[in-house]
Amino acid sequence: MAVNRPTVLTLEGRRALEERLRDLYSRRSQVVGEITIARDETDLTESTAYIQALHDQEVVEGRIIELEGVLREAEVAHPTRSNGSAGLGSRVTVADEGGEVEFHLVDPYAVDAAQGRISTESPVGRALLGARSGDVVTALTPAGRRVLAVRKVS
Repeated sequence: MAVNRPTVLTLEGRRALEERLRDLYSRRSQVVGEITIARDETDLTESTAYIQALHDQEVVEGRIIELEGVLREAEVAHPTRSNGSAGLGSRVTVADEGGEVEFHLVDPYAVDAAQGRISTESPVGRALLGARSGDVVTALTPAGRRVLAVRKVS
């Protein structure tokens, strides 16, 4: 039997989820309005606007349920930097054949690849967890094997 672990979020990740949830609540109101308009203006058996609005409502409601559940069960973790090893919230500078890059290890909901924010659940993020300056780690990514030399952990 699998053990369900609570989702671990950074404070920033939790805030991002709360913002997404507020946006979904707003979207919910818009979709209800779209359903009302489509229902009042046309024959429902032939209304693509009505069918689309019902689909949108299903998607929005499903996402609301999902995010409410994540937020209800989530634990907020504070960055772990006390022992010099990489963990949630750490900034890790690595080098590989492409040069040097800094990654910020975040929860899955705070990912922003363009800003170097990678999930601790991604292949590279998992490989970096627990690494220290001077370590060499290997990440098995969809693009293949990636060897990273850890230069700095902060």
